[in-house]
Amino acid sequence: MKKFLGISLIAATAAIAVGLSGCSSCSSKVRNTAALNANWYIVTGYNGMQTPFLEDEKSFERAVYSVTYSDATAANGSYSAEYEEGEYTTYFTGKTFDLSLLDESYREEYEEAQKDENGSARPMVLYYFQTELKIGVTFKRGDETVTFTGDDGNYMFTECYFRTTGEGLQPVYSAQKIVSYSPRAQQASNVNSAYEKVVLDIKTSYRFDEKQAIVVTSKDGGEPEKNEIRVGGDSFFDNNSLYVVARAMSLADGSSQSVTLFDSTKRQQGNYSITGGKASIGDESLKRISEIPEIKSALGTREITNDDGEKVTVQNELSYVCSEITYSGELRGTAQTVWYAGVTDSSRNTTRAVMLKRTEELPYALGALNYELKEITFANC
Repeated sequence: MKKFLGISLIAATAAIAVGLSGCSSCSSKVRNTAALNANWYIVTGYNGMQTPFLEDEKSFERAVYSVTYSDATAANGSYSAEYEEGEYTTYFTGKTFDLSLLDESYREEYEEAQKDENGSARPMVLYYFQTELKIGVTFKRGDETVTFTGDDGNYMFTECYFRTTGEGLQPVYSAQKIVSYSPRAQQASNVNSAYEKVVLDIKTSYRFDEKQAIVVTSKDGGEPEKNEIRVGGDSFFDNNSLYVVARAMSLADGSSQSVTLFDSTKRQQGNYSITGGKASIGDESLKRISEIPEIKSALGTREITNDDGEKVTVQNELSYVCSEITYSGELRGTAQTVWYAGVTDSSRNTTRAVMLKRTEELPYALGALNYELKEITFANC
């Protein structure tokens, strides 16, 4: 069986200036070695939690993406999986973490780390990243078709809490709910054998030292199954924070960073490569995104002299960087290409390196999904 990236709904189930210190007081013993910047801030070099980024201050970033299907790379001669237009939403902020979410066997170390010199508990402020995806699909084999749409379509909700860039964006807790009709295999004998329905509810707690994780999984609404798993690595992250991690890198063309991602759907971790790529975002996508009111405002304008010698005001261009995300194992599987707004000025990063577009190749040569930004609300910093 091919190894797929466990970082999306389809892939995850195919294989079954004044700031707070954030979590500096609860530093774990393991340190990430990846070079990370808080590229979601206007001033990117701040390694802690900025007060204007906090949910309690009514500040957050919310991005909405259209999700469209492309059959340009589809080459499966047995069946097809055609996706209707869907929607993907992200929500990113700073938030006080509720320690009761953690598995009880891990809570004491965190509670002790959060005590001040008088033994009083201090709030544990972490980054909070949430995503939601809704998209319908139709499987076709010959004259047979089956469609899952609306409330009966694919759905994934994820949330994760992790430390600041000064603490390596190391994970503390994540959860996800998945209802997926995923391609089952390369070939199908009939349309009903082309897909597999998977219903998962997963909660993952990371031990304070980042060396173990407890995963509680409920499948198809059944009784929860609890597993404790050894985890960790030099650049270790929770799978659900991947797009924030890649955003924090904003890698230039040709540069590369190896990371270790823990995928709770498989209860295992894997090594991945995030590489600065050369792929173009596409003129049409760039034009549409540049016209989004918040992006247009963030870019601002400049004055130029036209061919007639007249001074005119034009909108500044939207720069971007490309990241290629691939599995580093023997069976590399499908890849993802992600475009982020470029950080051209680390002290005036008005477009905040927001994810602009993502292309995700589907398994079994079934085509690709394209995620394109259509709405954005920036945080207050």
